[in-house]
Amino acid sequence: MNGLRVLDLGSGLGRHAAYLAARGADITAVDASPAQHQRALTRYPGTPGLHLVCADAVAHLCDADPYDLVYSVGSMPYLDPDRLLPVLANGLAPGGPTALLGAAHQLGRHRAVSRVDAGGAPRSCGCPEPPKTTE
Repeated sequence: MNGLRVLDLGSGLGRHAAYLAARGADITAVDASPAQHQRALTRYPGTPGLHLVCADAVAHLCDADPYDLVYSVGSMPYLDPDRLLPVLANGLAPGGPTALLGAAHQLGRHRAVSRVDAGGAPRSCGCPEPPKTTE
């Protein structure tokens, strides 16, 4: 795990993220719940390599540099796959793996699953376009 940039989507209390940070990963743990985010901050203050972020997963992926590994443990029921999966491919470095644990039944009914292949050609992010400026 040393030096890998890892993203934990729907990190909750941050337990999995803290485990990976302790093993050398540079991990960003994103959760949209302010209460869960605060609990994680309280539980793992100043943990080296652990970056706790309170944000929408799609917005974070649109703004972040690509990660070497993206995973989510049991959070898919709380994330909209129609919004998440199109941006997930761009959120991974080429060849980067994705692990969406506990979500196969939910993902199976979405055509966007086939778009999650970071080793392929660049794909449209799916993020809203920035507002056009008029001059």
